[in-house]
Amino acid sequence: MKKTVIITIIIIFIVLGFITGTYFYKIHYLNKTIAGSNTNMANQSINGIAIGTDNAIDIGALAAISANTSEVKISPECKLDFKTLYTVCGHTIETFETVSDDLVNLRADEFQAKYPDWQIQSFSSDEVDLYKETDDYCHQHYMLKDVEGYIGIYNLDENDNVTRIK
Repeated sequence: MKKTVIITIIIIFIVLGFITGTYFYKIHYLNKTIAGSNTNMANQSINGIAIGTDNAIDIGALAAISANTSEVKISPECKLDFKTLYTVCGHTIETFETVSDDLVNLRADEFQAKYPDWQIQSFSSDEVDLYKETDDYCHQHYMLKDVEGYIGIYNLDENDNVTRIK
């Protein structure tokens, strides 16, 4: 008799555990599904303007979009990053400059007109990254020679011409 009571109690606990697990799984699954459908509804938009269930346009989103379309202009604290790839030697030389007064408040298209030989890689009010490729040696190729007991420093150009520096 004691065995049957113990076995019955174990079976009841197993069944209750199964029912409880199923219940909590369904609650979790439903919450996940509802959250997913809210995300899908929030993602419904026309050109980035949020549309609710009643097809009303969210004015706050429209204001944010118009604020995002304002043109980026160069600030007085902007840094110019010039990257030049010298294709003959394969070196990339990077130089930094502060922006001059005549470049402040220029848009990207106006800035590009001032630097037509350069490609704009990124443009923000804080930093402008420019890139250019040139078929030449960079100015970091030197040759040292003994000249009458002194060391001479020479620069090499693309035609392997030697120019004395010091």
